[in-house]
Amino acid sequence: MKKTNNRKIPQSGRLGRLAQILLEQAGPEIAEQVFAGYEVHETGTRLRQKSAWIRQMVQKMEQKCSPRVCRRVMESCGQKC
Repeated sequence: MKKTNNRKIPQSGRLGRLAQILLEQAGPEIAEQVFAGYEVHETGTRLRQKSAWIRQMVQKMEQKCSPRVCRRVMESCGQKC
């Protein structure tokens, strides 16, 4: 598994699982870019704000990764994400 020094990438929970899969499939540089701003939404965030951030995160992933990598990430995460 590829590691990142950026602690701004989630390490646990559903987003942590997604982050680890993205690290494996696309590498730390892409994962850090996709999860930029995550720390703002860790705790105490309203559902609407968190949903908007997740939508933007998925859009970034689609922009920075090939369709093949995006499909692998989403299929690997499955219903658990």
